[in-house]
Amino acid sequence: MTTLDLATCLAIATVVIVAYAAIGGLFRDVITDIVQGSILISGLVVLLIAVLASNDFSFANIVPEQLSFVALDDTGAPVSLLATLNTWMIPVVGSLVVQEAISRFLGATSVSVARTGCCLAAGLYLVIGSIPVIIGLLGAAAGFVPDGWSDQFLPQLAQQHLEPVLYVIVLGALVSANPSTVDTTLLAISAIATRNLVEPMAPNLSQESRVRVGRVITALTGIAAFATAASGESIQGLVVIASSFGSAGIVVALMFGLHSTLGDERTVVAALLTGLAMSFFGNGVVSWGYSLFAGEEAAAALPWLFQANDESSYVLAVLAALVAYLGVALVTARGARPVAAE
Repeated sequence: MTTLDLATCLAIATVVIVAYAAIGGLFRDVITDIVQGSILISGLVVLLIAVLASNDFSFANIVPEQLSFVALDDTGAPVSLLATLNTWMIPVVGSLVVQEAISRFLGATSVSVARTGCCLAAGLYLVIGSIPVIIGLLGAAAGFVPDGWSDQFLPQLAQQHLEPVLYVIVLGALVSANPSTVDTTLLAISAIATRNLVEPMAPNLSQESRVRVGRVITALTGIAAFATAASGESIQGLVVIASSFGSAGIVVALMFGLHSTLGDERTVVAALLTGLAMSFFGNGVVSWGYSLFAGEEAAAALPWLFQANDESSYVLAVLAALVAYLGVALVTARGARPVAAE
């Protein structure tokens, strides 16, 4: 589709996203999401109609094995129960604390607006999210196999069954969906860093200076995001890392905060740090960093604890964060017991 290499495309995308996020802010980001989302939804509906109208696809060709909840490996063989649980927990549990949703309802004008928006978004997510699932089932049943990575399934299918103009619009919406998510994350990191780090250190900083500092933080975060994207092997792999890295402790703390009075700030910090540490080990960050200095062979010789664990890393991270939360809660509860008067 283009003669530019991947590194050049990533660099151009990084410059555009950072510039837009720094200048536009959250309000313009929301407007962009509405426009892009509308185009993407319309494109998916048109693609579904084109697929259903084609004689190449039929619901009768879908086999029961396609409807199984058991995850498959690269060869198509079913994986273990633990690996299947890990595969499902990443998008389901990890999505509970995604910044895209939290930043939207925290920015709502009232509680009722936030509640209504969340309910409407959940329903829309289920309805619209079922469209690519249906297309994927029909395409796989018909034997459609994309050239290259599996991430190319939907774009290549659209290229075959849509008119050139519609294909360009749908592809543009698909491509722009990822940058839209990234700029929201950049803005969230910038806001949190400015509020919790910059303002306590420089309380007399003017509003204009805070905005400038926030833009600098956005740019630095964009550079870090570029490095992360450049190190990934596929879009799916990057999405998995984004949903799982560090979110285990947040999920545990959120569930206890919403549904229990057990714990305090110390238990939350324990869960967060434990979940973050498990993410470093489970996603192979330690071995990857070691390979930069000692080479890949030396990194591969490290103990299993330091290697990437795609089979159970997120499950173990959530369990470890849960144990840390409960452990610190029990210790602090015992220490807080009043001493009986003699």
